This record gives sequence, structure tokens and C-alpha cells, in this order.
Amino acid sequence: MGSFDKKGTLVIENGVLIDGKKCSGDVTIPDSVTSIGAGAFMDCTSLTSITIPDSVTSIGFCAFSGCNILTKIKVAGGSSYTTVNGILMTADRKTLVQYPAGKTAASYTIPDSVTSIGDDAFDSCTSLTSITISDSVTSIGDRAFSHCRNLTSITIPDSVTSIGEFAFSGCANLTSITIPDSVTCIENSAFSDCENLTSITIPDGVTSIGDGIFERCVSLTSITIPDGVTSIDSGAFFGCMSLTSITIPDGVTSIGDAVFWGCVNLTSITIPDGVTSIGETAFFACEKLTDVTIPSSVTSIGEDAFANCEDLTIYGYADTCAETYAKENNIPFECLSAAPSPCTIEGTVLVKYTPAPDVPAEVIIPEGVTEIGDEAFKETAVQEVVCPSTLHTIGENAFNHCAKLKKITLPAGLRELSYNAFVFCISLTEIALPEGVERIPIHCFFNCFSLKRIVIPEGVTEIGMEAFHKCSSLTEVTLPASIRKIGMYAFAGCTSLRVIHMHLDIRKLDGFSMNIVKDCGDVVFDDLTYPAPAPKQTVPVPKQAAPAPVLPEKPSEDAAQAAEKERLAAEARKLAEEQQRLQEMAARLAEERRRLEEAARQQEEQQRLQEEAARLAEERRRLEEAAKQQAEQRRIQAEEAARQ
Repeated sequence: MGSFDKKGTLVIENGVLIDGKKCSGDVTIPDSVTSIGAGAFMDCTSLTSITIPDSVTSIGFCAFSGCNILTKIKVAGGSSYTTVNGILMTADRKTLVQYPAGKTAASYTIPDSVTSIGDDAFDSCTSLTSITISDSVTSIGDRAFSHCRNLTSITIPDSVTSIGEFAFSGCANLTSITIPDSVTCIENSAFSDCENLTSITIPDGVTSIGDGIFERCVSLTSITIPDGVTSIDSGAFFGCMSLTSITIPDGVTSIGDAVFWGCVNLTSITIPDGVTSIGETAFFACEKLTDVTIPSSVTSIGEDAFANCEDLTIYGYADTCAETYAKENNIPFECLSAAPSPCTIEGTVLVKYTPAPDVPAEVIIPEGVTEIGDEAFKETAVQEVVCPSTLHTIGENAFNHCAKLKKITLPAGLRELSYNAFVFCISLTEIALPEGVERIPIHCFFNCFSLKRIVIPEGVTEIGMEAFHKCSSLTEVTLPASIRKIGMYAFAGCTSLRVIHMHLDIRKLDGFSMNIVKDCGDVVFDDLTYPAPAPKQTVPVPKQAAPAPVLPEKPSEDAAQAAEKERLAAEARKLAEEQQRLQEMAARLAEERRRLEEAARQQEEQQRLQEEAARLAEERRRLEEAAKQQAEQRRIQAEEAARQ
């Protein structure tokens, strides 16, 4: 642990002052100290002034917290720190390190030189009632104004972008505060225990409501949460006893543990459709909460989430997490009728999309679907599709002739695109393919003539024949180094195409032909690597008195062999291209044959069904005739019996 050097009541170890809590009056730190440790003088209630030597280069957090009669800090020279009117700052005066808590002034204006208010800078400064922060300040540190219990007003300028943890915690008399739109980050517990804070507006740039941020703000009646917020973390509104209602924005996906614990006057709350999880004890002891609607998007509700909500009724949908939770915890449940889904799902496969007249043009495919089946959306008027994270396959002709499809969001887990997947999607302007896709098959984006931009990700090894044929708005294409095969006419008819960025070595391609850009005009192939020519050799020639006459040389045997090799290589490339063309033609013919066989099979099946229907109709006619004969026979028998 090292040796200790005790000087009076200071404990110093290896140049670090680690304990001065028993000091009193005026204290001068010796020159042997290079660092003041975290909490070194914390709660030293008898310390009135302190002199810091120029040897000190760092001061830990909470070093002077709770020194409630400390009125002055002095620095003896020094290159790291300085003081202004007894207030400690860094030498460049850009960071306000410590305002002595024992100062008696009621107000203070932070100098224009300051850009950062340090951690614990005004901790427990109970004499201050107002503080003016200069426009130069961009950040407010952790616990910067914590326990300034008499602070009633503070103006945060537009220059500030972040507010640290517990920054205003325990400012018991702060009634309102305006946070500028420039602030994008508010850390955990920033306004906890502000007992008289009644209202606050969170700026639009904030995306997360941190842990305990308004914990025990018992007077808070209203709060505005911006649309950009996606999560409300644990204990955010814990013990906000005056809060009666709150609107959770649509972007929120999770509600953390104990978020509204003890909000005893909360009577209503709307949970938006995007929320997927509600944490443990989230609404514990919300005594006046009588009803809550839980959307079907919620897949997880933590233990005791609605415990001690005595008059609560949960509204939700059948066979959902909400119904299960209500039944398991003996909470009344009212089932809502769900609108019929336009998507027919069998197992994990979406087999058919059948839109009703009132169904919106945007389709959100539910989580759990792993495959969009063949022709699922074919020739429908869908305009936008959001695919689930579970999707890994898009089947043949899945979006064939979806003429109004403008946008589709593909998940990172997608692995397979199939033949004709987006053929004739004439309104599709751009698409982002995830990195898991390895192959873009034949005709995948055929005739998508509004498609302007596509980046083919690393990992794709093959682009099939006519994959982007007649995408006439496509101006630029980026191909990754992983490409090994580009099918015939892959980009043919792309009349606006001007550059293809090919980050690959042509030698690694399985054949390469300029027919991939047939009918495209002038296309530049950028970043394409060709085989390097053989380096020239220089042979030194010894000096001679007179040069010998130079006679024309016969081509060397090596040169002739090299020329023959080059000719054979060129011939091999041509043969490879022809082989590729024939292979692709064979694949195309095989595909067409498969399609025709399938059509023939369907026709045969249809004919069989028609014959079966005719047979059944004949059987039905025969049975009806027999029934008529039996009825006639019974009638005759009845008449004879009546005559007798």
C-alpha cells in the first residue's frame, strides 16, 4: 500500500493527498503533493480556507464536497490551476472547478471565459439563490449544482449541449427550469429530489430519459417528452406524487423498471404501439390508475409492473402478453377486437397479402415471420413495407408488379433474395441491401426504372443475369470486392448509368464481358484492377572501344512462346465467356422449363378438379333422381293404403 506521510491532519501517499477530513481553519497543502484525491476533504465542516501548491496537477471528484464553511481557495503560483476571488479554476480559466460552499453571496455570474462547469463545482452552495451561466458554457458536469437547496432560478444558455448526472439534484426550491433545444444529453438523476419543481419541457434533441432523472420531484404536475425519445429508463419518474397524466411519444420502445413507482395521482397513461417491454414495478402503487391500454407490440411485462393498482383494468388484445399478465395477477382484463390483418401467415411464412379497402398502404410485417412467400405481394398496391428483424428469405415474384411500392426496409438478418423478387416495381427509388445477402438472382430488380441508387454490400458474390436490366434511372453502382460473377446483361438498358465502382480484381471474376452494360452508352469502370504487365529488365552492357554493328535479331524463342501464351490466354477468356453465356442461357431455359412445367401441372390439376367436379355433379344428379323415385313410390303406396 505504500508509506504514509502525516503532516498534521493530512494523509499523503506517494504524492497523493488522500485524506484531509480532520482539518480545520486555514490549511496549506505541502509542495510534496502532486494530486488531491477523490473526496479528500469531503464533509470537512471546519475547513475555512485552503492553499494549493503549484505542484498539484490534478484534483479528484468531490474533493471539497460538503465543506460548508470553506470561503476561499488559493493557489500558490502554479501552471495547472488558478483562483479568481477565491474560486478555483483551471489555469486557462475555461473550467470552473470549485465555488467555495461557504461563500455568502446570493447570486453569481459565471465568467465569459468558462466553457465547462466542472463536477461538484457548486455542490451544497446553500447561500446561492440565482446563478447566471454565460453563453460560453457548453457543458454542466456531474453534481455541478447538487444540493443548492436555496437556488430558485437558473437560466441555461443555448450554448449548453449536455447536463451531467445529479447536476441539479436536491435543488429543493427550484420551481421551474428551461432547458434549451441545444441540449441533447441529460444524464441520470439530473433533477432528482427537486421537491418544488412543478413543470419542465425536455428539448427535442434528447432521445433518452435517463435513470431517476426526475426521481422524487413530488410537485411535478406536467412534463413534455419530445417525439425523439425512444426509451424511458429505470426510476425516471419514481415518486412523482403530483403527476396526474403523461403522454409517452410514439417512438418509445421500452419502459424501464420502477419508472412510475409511487405516482399515486397518475390517473391515465397511453402506451404507444411501438413499446415492446414494460419493466418490473413500472407502475407499482399507482393507486388512482384505473385503466391502461397495452398494445399487442408489448411482448414483455415485468414482475409487479402493475402491483398495488387496486382499481386497475387492463385493456388489450386476445392471446397477447397483456392478457397473460392480467390473468396471472388477477387483474380485470377487457379484450379489444383487433382489425383483421391483411397478411395471411402460416407458421413463420407470410403466404399472402390481401388488403382491405380501409387498410393503409404501409404494411408492417410482424416479428416472427422468417419468410415472405412466392407471389405474396404480387400485383398489389402496397406503397411501403417494413420487414421484421426475423426475416431471412424473400420468395420468387414476392413483389412482382407492385407498381406503387416506394420503400421497403430490409433487416440485417436477410440472407436470400429470389428470382423476380422486385420485377417491375416501377416506383421504387432506392433500396439498401443488408450485408448478409450473398446473391442477387436473375431478374431481381428487372425494369425498376425509378431506381436511382443501390449500394451492393460486401459479401455479395454473384449478380444474376438481367438482375438490373432496364433500371433506366440508375446512374451509379458500387460493387464490392467479394463479387465473383456478374451475369449477362446484368445492367443492360440502364441508359442513365455512367460509372460502376468495381472495387475488385478482374482476374478473380468468373468470366467478364462488356455485355453486362449493353445499351447503356458510355460507362466508366472505376477502381477496377487489371493484371500488371511483366516488369522490364535492364541488363548492363560493358563499355567497348567501338560499338559493334547492330544486326536485326530474330524473335527469340521466349518471346514467341510468350506471344503464343497470350494468344491462348485470350482464347481461353473467350471460351470462358462463351461458357458463362451458355451456362446462364441453360439456367434461364431451365427456369423457363420449370415455370412451364409448373403451369402445366397446375393446368392438369385444374382439369382433374373439373373432371372430379363433373363426376360429383353427375353423382349428385343420380342421387337426386333416386330420391325422387323413392318419394314417388312412397306416394303411390300411401294412396293405395288410403283406398283400402
